[in-house]
Amino acid sequence: ITKSNWGGAQKYVYEIATAAQEKFSVAVALGGHGVLAEKLESSTIPVYEIASLERDISFGKELKAFFDLFRLFRKLRPHVVHLNSSKAGGTGALAARLARVPKILYTSHGLPFEEDRPFWQKKLIWFFTWVTFLLSHTTIIITNANLEVALKMPWLGHRLRLIRNGIKPIPLLKKDEARRLLARVAHMKESLVDSVWIGTIAEYHPNKGLSYLIEAIDIVRAKHPTARCIIIGGGELEDSLRHEIKTRNLTGHVFLTGFLKDAPTYLAAFDIVTLTSIKEGLPYAVLEAGIAKKAFVGSAISSIQEIVSDMQSGILVR
Repeated sequence: ITKSNWGGAQKYVYEIATAAQEKFSVAVALGGHGVLAEKLESSTIPVYEIASLERDISFGKELKAFFDLFRLFRKLRPHVVHLNSSKAGGTGALAARLARVPKILYTSHGLPFEEDRPFWQKKLIWFFTWVTFLLSHTTIIITNANLEVALKMPWLGHRLRLIRNGIKPIPLLKKDEARRLLARVAHMKESLVDSVWIGTIAEYHPNKGLSYLIEAIDIVRAKHPTARCIIIGGGELEDSLRHEIKTRNLTGHVFLTGFLKDAPTYLAAFDIVTLTSIKEGLPYAVLEAGIAKKAFVGSAISSIQEIVSDMQSGILVR
């Protein structure tokens, strides 16, 4: 996988690796050293850090990542290589083919050419995504909507499999305890602990649409001044989100906790759970909200619509 932070794709890799460990010899190659690497190491799974494997595109680093992965595959001689995320998928599929790995799997956690990008970038990414699918013996798609798009690509029908994400039960904290701990982390006044809490668990990334959530809270507070919003996560947009909160004069209404280990255990703290993403794979955050039996409000994108029925199991907003 490309990144070693803790998002949906990383959770997916961790759960598959630890489950497969019971029957198979497993190792994980990833970019950087983050929470995923730490969790894998604590589960005694060998981790190979590929420094050149980064999300941002750079021809020199792509070439180095290719040779690093090729050498790793030649060294370990795996029977199966399971690729995750676009960058590791494309580079890894080519390296695995040339290293003559017998079975190459690729899990597509969402189609990157559907992101908000210039037209020429979308076409280029579409091409490289198609090549990745072709180089892989089997591609796992996690939503019906993405499967319908992928089936329109030439010569792929027999290579595609729909396997949705699933989750285990969550050991939820009690509501009072979860609120007390979150309030401490978010530097929230004790007097606000009993207010209405709207919460989300999301990486601070453009795809998560957190600016829309902050804008919505700006509107909500006019009618519901006691409502508070807590955003659990971390990532590249933290500074800009804090700036937006300050600019909208929402300090004391919207709180960023940063990354929290075992974030889903805090879901009992919330009255409403939301996810305002503009692009997703099949989001664990929505499945977790369902297990926690929380009211849900989210964006009406196809992947969330596969989990939530509008006005039945949640409210979806265009």
